[in-house]
Amino acid sequence: MVISPTLFIMCGLPYSGKTFFSKRFSAANGYRLVSIDEVRESLGFFWGTNDTDSQNWQEVFRVVDELIVSTLKQGESVVYDSANQDEASRSQYRKLAESLGCISKIVFIDTRMEVIQERRLDNQGNLVRAHIPQEHFESAIQTFEPPNDADVIIGAAE
Repeated sequence: MVISPTLFIMCGLPYSGKTFFSKRFSAANGYRLVSIDEVRESLGFFWGTNDTDSQNWQEVFRVVDELIVSTLKQGESVVYDSANQDEASRSQYRKLAESLGCISKIVFIDTRMEVIQERRLDNQGNLVRAHIPQEHFESAIQTFEPPNDADVIIGAAE
């Protein structure tokens, strides 16, 4: 039996643990990790210093999509590390995988808001990751749509 490559579509709020999980999951399984944060920063866009405007975001997503498509076409599975915070964005990537004859799985990192807030505050002091400005963080919280069709739901550890 031949198993089709799979696109694992990460989903969750900032500081929920998506990147932590994605790095370990992709490494443990030999999957390609495509991180929107890494692509954005490789293009020279950083939170708070050189923010990404709508035109720059188009370029970020073009590169992300190119990486995902080329990897799936090579027969390799991909873990896409991004918030994928609404049904439209998740559906777009499900359709992309399907158009290439691949499987897609939505992985929702479900983390309590108190834990997210605590991680965000900790990050301000040690900058383990790029700090997301308050207006972007609030916007992400307000516009997030928890998935109804998640294939995997992971409750983040405290």
